[in-house]
Amino acid sequence: MPRVLAALLGVAGVGYAFDSVATVLVGHGAPTIGEFTFLGEVLLVVWLIVWSRRLPRGQAHAPGSWSMTAAGGMVGGLLVGSGLLLP
Repeated sequence: MPRVLAALLGVAGVGYAFDSVATVLVGHGAPTIGEFTFLGEVLLVVWLIVWSRRLPRGQAHAPGSWSMTAAGGMVGGLLVGSGLLLP
């Protein structure tokens, strides 16, 4: 992921955290900045679509990376849908 995109996602996260804290402290009239910091999320979607189109046909992920199972869990030492740890 490009560093600029990661920075924009970080800014969006800080914006959402600010909005949440401001809503708790001030209430209904709290200022919102999340409306302006969502740009990183939109660019992430575009980047993921473009990046996925660059993969060779039949290669869903890079070799050695994590893959999802049909049960919904991840393979490679993490929890799988059954709740058991894989070696």
